[in-house]
Amino acid sequence: MMKLYYDFIPQSSLEREKRRAKAAMFAGIPTPLSGDIIKVGARNGIVFERIMEKKSIARSLSDDPEHLEDYARRFAEMCKALHAKPCDQSVFPSTAARYRILDFLDGVPETGRCLHGDLHAGNVIIADGRYLFIDMADFGYGNANFDLGTIYYTAFCTPPDLTMRLYHIDVETMRRFWIRFVCC
Repeated sequence: MMKLYYDFIPQSSLEREKRRAKAAMFAGIPTPLSGDIIKVGARNGIVFERIMEKKSIARSLSDDPEHLEDYARRFAEMCKALHAKPCDQSVFPSTAARYRILDFLDGVPETGRCLHGDLHAGNVIIADGRYLFIDMADFGYGNANFDLGTIYYTAFCTPPDLTMRLYHIDVETMRRFWIRFVCC
């Protein structure tokens, strides 16, 4: 599978995602293997292991809202496993350093545990019963609350039209998904 970037994205961003995705996979995080950096027309991209018949949790939820609780539970289990895993701080960056905009962030306890860095229902795919994290460019370590904040943001702060365009879910369904996810 090829992930193509817009032509204004610097080469260093592609190299960072490729490096982090590969390191995360070798550290035992379920994610497709990253391969070569390629050029297609004016756009650069990364070749990833092809996952056949995949769907994101967001798309699965959109197509099958009756199973919202199952998707939320499985997503929560993945997040708990990810956030419990010690992260190699010599390989991955601190997520807190990326978010260090406000002074209160200095008070968030550092855990050294793995974080996705852009975690939401669109960045986990389901294929043949396996659940895999994708879009690993911001993978790092830190406090799980950073990932949880991203998931919360997608449910409560993203405008309804953008929620539908990005996640294929209406805001009400996204909020119900958040509530089940948090309960799990």
